[in-house]
Amino acid sequence: MVRLHGLGSVAVPGESGFAEVADRVPTHPSTRAAITVDVERVSDSCGHGVPVMDLVGDRDLLRLTADKKGRAGLAAGRAPP
Repeated sequence: MVRLHGLGSVAVPGESGFAEVADRVPTHPSTRAAITVDVERVSDSCGHGVPVMDLVGDRDLLRLTADKKGRAGLAAGRAPP
């Protein structure tokens, strides 16, 4: 396990910095924010209790839910109460 220590910031769609980060990764309809961290320290942890796992594949539930809700439904779910 690796731990990254630093100061993070969050940008949501339409805010400064979001597009710069989002353009670097594959698009996904459920993307809610871009998080950046100015890493000041990297440490490790023993991980003795962490199970060994294999990647079987990507889950499609998030994409299916986003497709079902559509753009308007996703925007409504992200809006402040």
